[in-house]
Amino acid sequence: MVKLAEHTYGRHIYMRMMLDNKRIEEIDVYIGQNGEETYKTSADPGGYTEIREQIIAAFKKLY
Repeated sequence: MVKLAEHTYGRHIYMRMMLDNKRIEEIDVYIGQNGEETYKTSADPGGYTEIREQIIAAFKKLY
């Protein structure tokens, strides 16, 4: 996996990455007042749970 872009805006983190399978994916991470992270990924609209989990795992490794 490769990080292609990363931006942090206060409690919002955006990352664009290429996964090991060469798919380019994006994630937005929102950090709540209590430190809880909420994830929105480019796989969410299609309901691709497995890819969503890969994106989150890649984010955690690359961030």
